[in-house]
Amino acid sequence: MIRDCASIVRDFFCDRCGFEGLLLGGRLCEHCTLTDTLARLLDDGTGRIASKFLPLVKILLEMDRPKSRLILLRNPDVIRLLRGLATGSIPLTHDGLPQETPWRTVTHLRDLLMDSGVLPRVDRQLLLYQRWLTERLDIIEEPEHHQLLRRFAIRHQMRRLRTKAEKAPLGRSQTNHTKQEVTQAGAFLAWLADRGRTIGQCQQADIDAWHTESLATRRPSQSFLRWCMKTGRMPRLALPPAVITQDPERLHQHHRLAMLRRVLHDGSLPLRARVAAALVLLVCATRQPHRSPHHRRHHRRRDHHHRPTGRATVPAAGSRRRPDAGLHPDPTTSALRQQQEFTVALPRPSARTAHEPGQPPGPPA
Repeated sequence: MIRDCASIVRDFFCDRCGFEGLLLGGRLCEHCTLTDTLARLLDDGTGRIASKFLPLVKILLEMDRPKSRLILLRNPDVIRLLRGLATGSIPLTHDGLPQETPWRTVTHLRDLLMDSGVLPRVDRQLLLYQRWLTERLDIIEEPEHHQLLRRFAIRHQMRRLRTKAEKAPLGRSQTNHTKQEVTQAGAFLAWLADRGRTIGQCQQADIDAWHTESLATRRPSQSFLRWCMKTGRMPRLALPPAVITQDPERLHQHHRLAMLRRVLHDGSLPLRARVAAALVLLVCATRQPHRSPHHRRHHRRRDHHHRPTGRATVPAAGSRRRPDAGLHPDPTTSALRQQQEFTVALPRPSARTAHEPGQPPGPPA
C-alpha cells in the first residue's frame, strides 16, 4: 500500500515466496537466498543437503535477521569447513573439528552444531582447553617433556575437568588454573634440564630452589609434581605447604595494651597515626570471645557488686549508666582532643583563595 501511495512502479515481492522486502540476486528475499546458500554448501554430492545437517539448516532458517547468516556464509573459512563436513573430508566429531583452523571460526561453528543437536553437547570451556592444550604442546621441542606433559594433561587434568563438567558447567577460572598448571609444569621440566637432571633424578634441593625463586608463580606446578610422585616418575619429596596469609592467633590483652600504651605516649609518631591506631586497638578490645551462659551469669554477679575505685571505666554495651559517668581524662581522650583541635585549626579554602576552573591553585593575583 505504501508503494501504491508513493507511486512506486517497481515491486519488491520475492519471486519464490511472495515476501515483500529487500530483494537480492534473482529477485529472491534474504530468507530464500539463505536457503539456497545452505543447500549449496551442505550438498553431500547428490544434489541434496546431507540428512545429518537438516537440524542445523532448520535453526539457521528460524533465526531472526537472515542477513547476519548470509554474511557468515560468505566467510571463506566457513565455506571450506561446511563443504568438508558435508562431503566427509572433515570428521564430524569433537576430535576432528579442533584440528581445523582458525580456531575461533571452528568454535563458533561447533557451537551451532551442538545447539542444533548435530553434535552431542560438550562443555564449551572444556573444548577451548583442549584446543589450547594442543597448541601449547606443539611448541615443546623436547620429546620426553612433550610426552610427559601430554600424559599428565590427558590422564589427570582432562579426567578431573570432565568430572566437574558433568556436575556443572565449567568456569573460565577453572580452566585458566589448569592452564597455569601445564605451563608451570613445562617450565619446571626445562628448568630441571638446565640443572642437568631429569624428572626421575629430581632431588629435594631442586624442589626447594624451584619454589624459593618465585613461590606464588610456581605453586601451580605442584599438581604436576604430586602426579609424578604418585605415578612413580620421580622420588617422593616434600613440597612447600600452603602459605597462611592471616595470623590465626588472637591478639592477647597484654600485647594490645602494650601497643596502645606506645601509640598514646610516643610523641615521635604522627598524631593522626596515633589516633587511628588507638581507635583500632580500642575497637578490637570490644570483640570478646564466646562465653558460656554460666560464665556470663557469674560475670554479671561480679559486676553487680563492683564498686568504683576512681579509675576510668567504660560501661558495658546495654548499660543504663550515662556514657560519661565515671570517666576522667585519659591519654586516649587527650589525643582525640588534640586531633580535633588540629583539624579545626586547619585553614579552610575561601572564595578569595579558590582558583578558577582549569587554572592551577595558587594565591590570588
